[in-house]
Amino acid sequence: MQLGASVIHADFEFAMLTVLREIFPTAVIKCCRFHLGQAWWRKIQNLGLGKDYKNTNSDISQWLKLSFGLHFIDPTDVEDCFVEEVMTDAPQDERCTRFAEYLVDNYVTAESRYPPVLWAEVPSNTKRTNNSAESFHAHFNEQFYTSHPSIFVFMDVLGKLQTANYIKIRSIGKPATTRKVERDRTEYAMAQYNKFISGEINRHNYMKYLGNRFPARTNI
Repeated sequence: MQLGASVIHADFEFAMLTVLREIFPTAVIKCCRFHLGQAWWRKIQNLGLGKDYKNTNSDISQWLKLSFGLHFIDPTDVEDCFVEEVMTDAPQDERCTRFAEYLVDNYVTAESRYPPVLWAEVPSNTKRTNNSAESFHAHFNEQFYTSHPSIFVFMDVLGKLQTANYIKIRSIGKPATTRKVERDRTEYAMAQYNKFISGEINRHNYMKYLGNRFPARTNI
């Protein structure tokens, strides 16, 4: 039996991405946008920029959020956008310089550790999270009350999960439900993108609007 996959959703784990490329050389790998935002937020905190980020009236906050607009740029345009939109507005602050260097080393160029093709994408109805897989793992772990369950307990849990998954598979043809807040966010992003490609707003404002609407989650 040959394994095949056209699109794979993954975390920002370098070793795992390397293996996926080897096993599925023709697959498109998309990394989770939520985890990308969390990685950037951790770096912002490590550089002592956390308070600046939360101060929405500061130039540093607006600049940092502008960089999050890169998430919604075509991968082939990310490097140019970073230079022409993000760096031209960079505050004269050593911490901001170090954050920019972090983005270049890890995300912005085709030679970066996690190049734009993995995480950048123009707005669409396609989900860019691996929440479904993480939800399954969490639910699976919750079925056990010890770290080393007996084989009988393990097989019983697998049987119940298999039954539940058969039910889900049979309902695959039904439209997936989406929470209203997610629909609203997607519609907003696509509306701004349409304004951008029609020339109603420029690229800088497009990135600014989406960077502010889709900021890092700072409460977790």
